[in-house]
Amino acid sequence: MTTVDNNPGNVSRLKNVIRAGEDPSGGWGKGQRFSIFEDLGSGYRGLFRDLRIKLSGRSRAANFKPLNTLRKLFPVYAPESENDTEAYINSVADELGIGPDEPIPDNDDAVRDLGLAITKYEKGPGYSGLEDFDAINEGFYTSGYNIPDKDVPSLGGIEQIIKYIVDNGLKPDFGPDVV
Repeated sequence: MTTVDNNPGNVSRLKNVIRAGEDPSGGWGKGQRFSIFEDLGSGYRGLFRDLRIKLSGRSRAANFKPLNTLRKLFPVYAPESENDTEAYINSVADELGIGPDEPIPDNDDAVRDLGLAITKYEKGPGYSGLEDFDAINEGFYTSGYNIPDKDVPSLGGIEQIIKYIVDNGLKPDFGPDVV
């Protein structure tokens, strides 16, 4: 389902917040659990932002503890009730070249690589990322900016998000939003 919904990482919807670029009318899957994004760039933004928040310890879903290893991250990101979590962890670990219990480096390259490894697992063998190159870059670039909730409804897709960031002179900020 990751192509029709523009959600390359199968990011879960938030309970009380609509992300920039997210379709406010609902989601898909059991209980409409997964987000639908306006375009692929917005979906990558949602994925990278979700990872930044979970890795940094600002996630309500993780009781505000940093999920800084694959073994800590994936039971929350891809719970056993929906996934073969251990297979997911091992696949991403192999892709990243790190052990499941090794700390995930706290830098942009690590977040980007982790997001791409997740996307590769979700999309299956043969996915390289090249076909989504522009959307990946747009999503990654904008994931470092916190957009105030009051302004989110006016932002449809990635082009409007980029314009908002530029027009408002935003600086990178991981702000108060919590996943």
